[in-house]
Amino acid sequence: MGLTLQVDTDDKNVSREENDWLQYQEQADSDSDSDSDDDFFDSKSNNPFIRASTVALNLTKKCDTFFAKVGMRKAEIHRHPRTGNCMTCGGMDEGFFSPITDIEKGAIAGCPSCNIINAGVRACLPRHIANSSKVSVMENWNSGCAGRQFIRTNRRSATMTGAYGVIVVRSGHLDLGNIFVPSTELRDEVVAELNFFGTEEEPASWDSVGLAYHISGDTSSEAAFQWFQTRLGHCISHHSLCRVADNDSRMPTRVLDLGPFDGHGECPQETTDSDIRLHETQGTCDRYICLSYCWGGTIDIRLTKHRYQSYMHRITWSSLPEGYRDAIRLTRKLGIRYIWIDSLCIVQDDKDDWRAEAAHMASVFQGAHVTILGTKSSNPHQSYFTRSESKYKAKRVEHHDGKGKTWHANVRRTVPHFFSSDASGEPNYSLGDFPLLNRGWVFQERLLSPRILHLGDVEMAWECNEVCACECMGETTIYDTEPRWAHTKGAHVRNLSSATKAKDLYPDWRSTVENYKRTRLTYQSDILPVIAGVVKDMQRYRKDKYLAGVWEDSLLDDLAWQATQSVLPRPDAWTAPTWSWASVTSRIHYSNLRTILAPKFMEEADSELQRTVVIEASTKSAGADPTMEVISGHIVLFGPMITARLECEGESKVAAPQRTYFALHGSTLFEIAPDYNFWAPGKGCVPLGSTIYLLHLCREPELRNKNGIGHKKMPTKVFSLVLRQVYGDGDTLAVSSSCKKDKTKEDHSS
Repeated sequence: MGLTLQVDTDDKNVSREENDWLQYQEQADSDSDSDSDDDFFDSKSNNPFIRASTVALNLTKKCDTFFAKVGMRKAEIHRHPRTGNCMTCGGMDEGFFSPITDIEKGAIAGCPSCNIINAGVRACLPRHIANSSKVSVMENWNSGCAGRQFIRTNRRSATMTGAYGVIVVRSGHLDLGNIFVPSTELRDEVVAELNFFGTEEEPASWDSVGLAYHISGDTSSEAAFQWFQTRLGHCISHHSLCRVADNDSRMPTRVLDLGPFDGHGECPQETTDSDIRLHETQGTCDRYICLSYCWGGTIDIRLTKHRYQSYMHRITWSSLPEGYRDAIRLTRKLGIRYIWIDSLCIVQDDKDDWRAEAAHMASVFQGAHVTILGTKSSNPHQSYFTRSESKYKAKRVEHHDGKGKTWHANVRRTVPHFFSSDASGEPNYSLGDFPLLNRGWVFQERLLSPRILHLGDVEMAWECNEVCACECMGETTIYDTEPRWAHTKGAHVRNLSSATKAKDLYPDWRSTVENYKRTRLTYQSDILPVIAGVVKDMQRYRKDKYLAGVWEDSLLDDLAWQATQSVLPRPDAWTAPTWSWASVTSRIHYSNLRTILAPKFMEEADSELQRTVVIEASTKSAGADPTMEVISGHIVLFGPMITARLECEGESKVAAPQRTYFALHGSTLFEIAPDYNFWAPGKGCVPLGSTIYLLHLCREPELRNKNGIGHKKMPTKVFSLVLRQVYGDGDTLAVSSSCKKDKTKEDHSS
């Protein structure tokens, strides 16, 4: 059923003088000089004389290195006049960007840092790359997990956690082989990232090279399991925010019974299959493990009405996917008898059972002793365990300076981390290399689980309500500043635990939604059920009405979302009101400061300026649970609104992707950001020239400093909805909405 949004206002055509909330922007001419400057500098690289000179310089550097190697020319260390550090490598204490040939010359001259860097590059990279004159090396403190502690504390010590990061770049430099290749085709390429580090037993020889750890190399090994047990034991003993799962919790409706524990971490007759079966808990309490994983398509072994009774008797070991077996082995080694796996604990061909169990998903994961994530795998038929490639196993590199001192460090390729915004290890390493973390259901499962064990493609990693940890870098608490949604877990839990009033949680919800919308769903109809557990968790602190993704008490701010992928169509099937972010498949963004900052940092605007008010708001649920699917919704807003005409940039009057769209009011243009591809033929098509309406939503607050004193007044943003008129049942006047952003000369928005 379609959704209506009724808008009441004194007059839909409101004059400019009567609306001080409306900010205007005249279209300014661009700086014509900048283009000509760019053309000038671009053309210089194509000048044949300059290109020939560049080739000659590169050849000279090659010759210098060769003569230094064979002893025909004395190599020298060029030192900085102030610090005394080698100017080629910065003494591994300052930033640098140097060709590998210069690093090699510094090594020949006896610079310990150049020696270690040169040895590290040659130990970790193929010979044809390490010997290439096109390769350069640069310091990178943001390489994987390297140096984060140093950045945060502004201190460097060989006894602090934090490896020394180096990026190896293959430059698109000119040489005799490509002198006639256009400069635009000579691209720089990151070929590897390296971490240099020391260990607790043997710190490195430089204060800038901090501590890290050797990885197990095999996540199924006893060494990896001992690392996991240590992390779990420390969390149980020291983390107050994780103790929700320390005692026996009320178990889910059904779990898998793995059989009695024999006291040695193993089920004595694992291969006989008799000890694996479905178990109805009847509300009893005990410790249990949850498994979170990618389905990756159809799973043959799943609980159905027909199989229910046979699974209550037993589930054969041979029928289980390899990933399930891995999770069960870990559970048994922990001495825990029960594990929850959704495909075997929810009746898959019973919608009522699925809806009932999905409604309790929050308590299922919050009560788990540990949640195991098959982070590296795209389906359960792949093993969740892995043996890491040799490039991630550290190598020791040394330099003997001739004075009796041995300089040393360990070096390896940077281990990829899901909780690093620069999750490196390979060029362009991204969240996509951890298939599970793209899954929408996993977003909720991670946010709700007190403790998580990640089975990655190189190492194990730990994530709980207080810290992140991994085999290679140990424990850290500094990742909350990272932009990736992986870091919202700890911040989310701390925000909930420290909130003194519901208003403190308004920003957290909008931030949660932004991160949730970055994930993927197999079925768009799941968009509200997938996050229902997080909603229920937040309802312990918020008592206002939840409305298909937004909340009644913060409704005006919650409606001010902006689609960041406007070319995407709306879902074929209706999933949510068009004023809800759940109605679009695109990622969304809140640019309001109320999403970024806690209320204590904001000075609220005069209530007289917040002219729009909520008259009525409601949704109708598909079932008994209002946090799950909805079939309709209704909002009545009262506020100032103006009429405008939909226009686009350029001479062509044909709407299309990648064009900028405006609301034309009188002689003033307001830039708008569509929620979907409204230019496509169909029910949602809005032709250019159509009448649209701008309805004021809210005004952004001003900043205040830590003493509560307002900052000097700065331009604030004003947010509006861009609406079109439609007609509902009984010819009721209604508008279908999408959230837009309008930028003015002073960076105001609507």
